[in-house]
Amino acid sequence: MSRMIGYARAISEKVNNRDIKKQVEFLQDAGDLKCELVYMDENTDDDMNRPVLQKMLNEIKEGDIVCIDELYRLSCNYEDYMEIRKTIDNLGASVWCPGNDDIKPKSYVYDFEFKGCRYKRLGNGVYWVIEEETNKVFKVSDTEYFYRKIMYTFKNQIE
Repeated sequence: MSRMIGYARAISEKVNNRDIKKQVEFLQDAGDLKCELVYMDENTDDDMNRPVLQKMLNEIKEGDIVCIDELYRLSCNYEDYMEIRKTIDNLGASVWCPGNDDIKPKSYVYDFEFKGCRYKRLGNGVYWVIEEETNKVFKVSDTEYFYRKIMYTFKNQIE
C-alpha cells in the first residue's frame, strides 16, 4: 500500500526552525492526502550525503509518494536533484509537489540564455535560474516575463 511521505528541509540557517515548521504544517495538510511520516532535515548543506535525506531514500518503498512543498527542497543543485529523482523513481516511488507541476523523465526541458543568464524551464510551469559557477538552481517567481522567450526555444528531453 502506498504511503505519503513528507520531506522538509531548511535551505538557510537563519530561518531554519521557522521554515521547517511551516513546511511540516503544509505537508501534514497537503490536499486531501496526509503525510504519514515527515522527514525533517535541518542540514542546510546542498550535497547528497545529508543523513536525513539518505535515511528517507533507504526507507522508501515501492508505491510511496514523497511530498515536498518546493522542488528545490530535495536539492538546489540541478544534477543532484535529478540524481535524487532517479533514485526515487528506480525504487518505484514518486515525488509530488502540490501546486507545482512535476518533473518526470522524458519531460521537456527548455534551455535558453537571456540577458547573460542561463535559464531552464522544467516540466510544465516550473522555472529555474542556473548559475554556472555554483551550479545552483533557484525558482524564478515572475515567469510571465519569460513566456515569449520560452515559446521559441528548442526543446530537449531529460534522459
